[in-house]
Amino acid sequence: MNTIVLRPVTFHWVHGDEDDPLDQCAHGRIEFVINGQSFVNPDTGPWSLSLAALYFLRCTIDQHIFGDDLTESNFLVPCCGHNPWLVGEGKYKLMCMGCNDGVDIEVLHRGSETVLRDKSGHEEAVFRRQWISAVLHFVAEVEDFYRRCSPKADVCDEKLDQPGWIAFWEEWKSLKLLAQNVA
Repeated sequence: MNTIVLRPVTFHWVHGDEDDPLDQCAHGRIEFVINGQSFVNPDTGPWSLSLAALYFLRCTIDQHIFGDDLTESNFLVPCCGHNPWLVGEGKYKLMCMGCNDGVDIEVLHRGSETVLRDKSGHEEAVFRRQWISAVLHFVAEVEDFYRRCSPKADVCDEKLDQPGWIAFWEEWKSLKLLAQNVA
């Protein structure tokens, strides 16, 4: 039987547990296990939960192959995703720059299955509907964290980032709706 566990284990803002109305990006630890194989261990991280959720949503529709533009020079599970910029090229118009730390996992769609492959080449498969359901559950948990916290500032400290954050949440909502229609 195919099983998938994809869940945020902890939540915090970049500067710690105290709510920060100016911080746009939720962070925390992730458990990501398929068929008993750990892809992301909760003992690693913390990771950008917001950006990982957006990338997971992208992977309900499209595949992610190491080095492609789905994550725009970032990892599928990135350490950070500050500086969301509109790049205006390719399928995804939003690029979220991060640091050189994260976990990259390929996500391949093969018929009714979704295959996930780590850097060592180990792969596990689940039914595509299971993958989409797990992603939507992950997304719902991240959204719930945002609901429990203060509203995020409409105006970012950096005027350059404001259009990017607006585009981030618009893409999130659009991809979530597409995923819900497939699930």
